[in-house]
Amino acid sequence: MKVSWQSEFKGIAARYTDDLAISSGARSIAFKPLFDGAAGLANCLAACGLGPNASVAAMIPNSIEAVSASIGITLSGCIEVPINPALSPAERTWCLELAQVKDLVTVKDVPLDGVPAHVRLHFIEDIVPSDIEDGEWSAPNADQWSRILFTSGTTGRPKGVVHTQNARWLANILLAMSLPFRPSRDDKILLMTPFSHGTSLMTYAFFASGAPIHLTNGVQMEEVLGVIRNGSVRHIFAPPTVLSKIVSALSGEMIGTIRTIFTGTAPLSSKLYAETKKVFGPVVRVTYGMTELFNPITVLEPAECDVAYTNADGDAAGWVGWPAPGVEISIRQEDGSEVEPGTTGEVHLRGRHMYCGYLLAEGFRPLVHGSFHPTGDVGYLDPKRGLRLMARRHDIIKTGGYKIFPQEIEEGLLKTLAGGEILVVGIPSEYWGEIILVAGEDQLGQWESRAREAAQFLTVYKRPRLYVAMSALPRNATGKLDRKRLKQIVAEQYRLVDGPHPQLTLIN
Repeated sequence: MKVSWQSEFKGIAARYTDDLAISSGARSIAFKPLFDGAAGLANCLAACGLGPNASVAAMIPNSIEAVSASIGITLSGCIEVPINPALSPAERTWCLELAQVKDLVTVKDVPLDGVPAHVRLHFIEDIVPSDIEDGEWSAPNADQWSRILFTSGTTGRPKGVVHTQNARWLANILLAMSLPFRPSRDDKILLMTPFSHGTSLMTYAFFASGAPIHLTNGVQMEEVLGVIRNGSVRHIFAPPTVLSKIVSALSGEMIGTIRTIFTGTAPLSSKLYAETKKVFGPVVRVTYGMTELFNPITVLEPAECDVAYTNADGDAAGWVGWPAPGVEISIRQEDGSEVEPGTTGEVHLRGRHMYCGYLLAEGFRPLVHGSFHPTGDVGYLDPKRGLRLMARRHDIIKTGGYKIFPQEIEEGLLKTLAGGEILVVGIPSEYWGEIILVAGEDQLGQWESRAREAAQFLTVYKRPRLYVAMSALPRNATGKLDRKRLKQIVAEQYRLVDGPHPQLTLIN
């Protein structure tokens, strides 16, 4: 059985020919010219002898060109290897070599540091568009590789996560089908995160029914606020870190034109939800997704989300809702056995649209057919509220005989702290096992005193013993707060004075 991307893409181009597909800054493009540009790239790759089983990377900042390149590589039947331009040169080299990439699609103003000399370059600016209706490209087999994505590398070097053509096709259908509405030409969505990650998934889901996107290269605040205020976008896709910036800038305003705010990738705090609701109303939809199993894995629809976050106990962070179609969830102990409902354990997932294996330094490691994927996330299933995520397994802090979830401390502190973001980690200690450290962004020089005061409302053994004020918290290439990097920074810049009352002293 084969997957005919050209049949699907030709149908979209013919059905929504002159309708707007993408707006980005002062530029825009309709569906037909967008797909004609992609067809030109597909022809270029075919002329180079590339097709199914050939890995072709795309390294392009968020733009019309980034979308066109993704469609073109997929149309050609090649294996798409998205590379985030924000990666360091060393990370680029690692990812390109791991995926055995010999061809790279890019634009001329992107630095090529880290790209091996043997990689053939295809510049989008030099590609001649071609009528997609006239093209014929090799349709890949359903079990051939379609896309190689990369993990964030928080526990080591990034792994290549491989998806088959069939799994990718099925994931597109499931995502579109699980949306709370069928997008139309009036349902433009604002997308800001790297196209090499979740933004591309939402793009394909909206394109399937002729809905347009507004794509920015990062959080371009003036542009973002402009399209929100003028009502030209009806939906927003924003992880909590991005949502926090938007809500802060719109504080005191009421925006009634946004129908849905899609969020995920990190816990949504009760405080941020309350602030978001003041500006936009109860329109937040929480989803759980990951590189190995495209989102949504679980869904907390806006009405459910509002109930969870306005619950009397105020303890809502981490609720991600109910399994999406085709997804199975199993909560397990360390020995692999399942736990009782309501008991905390590691989240394991299974779905027909999940990855088929990992690319590692030692080669390809296939996923055992029919097996569950251990996510590394710790959580539990509630029979009335669905899945709650508590922490990443490697982030759990073991201090003074207690196991502490850092998100619990962050949620507790943020209820009292006014503004800013925080990050909690455990620092190795001979006396305590690990010491709870909280870092925060300090713009006014008063963060630590406010944080210490807020900590008095926490259970005694959950109170941080170390405080670090920073101008900006560390983030990875996708914009997520980076606990691993925070630990490295503390180790590089401070010396720990261990004991019952630990302190940090700066290293000169």
